[in-house]
Amino acid sequence: MKLRILALALLLSTLSGCGRTPPPLMSPDGALTLVTEVVRNRSDPSADLCVVFEIRDGAGKALHRENTRASALSHWTMRWVSAERISLVSSDIGTYYWSRQSDGSWRKE
Repeated sequence: MKLRILALALLLSTLSGCGRTPPPLMSPDGALTLVTEVVRNRSDPSADLCVVFEIRDGAGKALHRENTRASALSHWTMRWVSAERISLVSSDIGTYYWSRQSDGSWRKE
């Protein structure tokens, strides 16, 4: 019986961790912030429970927002590669990069 309770507690702790997102990450130069979240979109099943990221300026204004289509139920991480580039590593869809363009927009590579 104790083994069953332990197994149930482990399962619940694992499930409760699904969909958690890391805290916002400052760019290496401190000018921008990378914010990630998991969104629900029941009207579009291919976008439901996916990782969405936003790049914000120092005032908190969103400069770019994108649904990566990476499942939040898989292992994933997003990070700054440089002050002008971020990466997504996902066991679901692979590795992708976004780079800041000369006009300030962000483009997926």
